[in-house]
Amino acid sequence: MRAGDPDAFGQLFDERASVVYRHAIRLTGDGGMADDLPRHEHERAPGRRRRR
Repeated sequence: MRAGDPDAFGQLFDERASVVYRHAIRLTGDGGMADDLPRHEHERAPGRRRRR
């Protein structure tokens, strides 16, 4: 993945979405919250990456 390539990041996220969801549901015990967490982090992650 090239730095700053939003399509590549989206593809990586999509490939790992089920793993992230299962982890989120184990952490929260709540299906609704588990749906929201990965989406929220997906939106925040590119901005955090650029600040490093």
